[in-house]
Amino acid sequence: MKPRMKRDIKFRASTERMDDVAWQETELLPLWNKSRNGGILLIQLSGHLYMIAYDSTKSATDTTGRSKSVICDLCYTWQSNSGGGFVTFYPDKSGDKSFSLLCCRDLACSANVRTKTTAALRSRAQLREDLTNADRVERLQHKIAAFTKRLGIAPVGDIL
Repeated sequence: MKPRMKRDIKFRASTERMDDVAWQETELLPLWNKSRNGGILLIQLSGHLYMIAYDSTKSATDTTGRSKSVICDLCYTWQSNSGGGFVTFYPDKSGDKSFSLLCCRDLACSANVRTKTTAALRSRAQLREDLTNADRVERLQHKIAAFTKRLGIAPVGDIL
């Protein structure tokens, strides 16, 4: 990880500590840098904890200059305008194997699949899926498993 990235990482703005995270309802936990354009993403999958650096940018605009709505590649939540964008992940220090996804810019996919956000409620009205929250959680976990396997990320620890 880049030294600047280590210095800039800002763990949760509130007094919430890592021990207080409800891991049974969290697959993705972003730890943002000061400028909120990147950081470290903690991934909880099958009791293992993974960590990967990322950068977040706004989505592309159309010919009129307006932001386009997007559907997240991880949680399939419809994000209007500035809610979605490109997130680039860096599995190694060199950045040679970077990988980008079109997804929720706030990386709140765990809350979105559980319909805990306004973006999730809006998305359910737009997409009209017949899936339960449990089915959405399972789909997210499968996407994350494929994602970690594709990038070759090794676990850094276990969640108790």
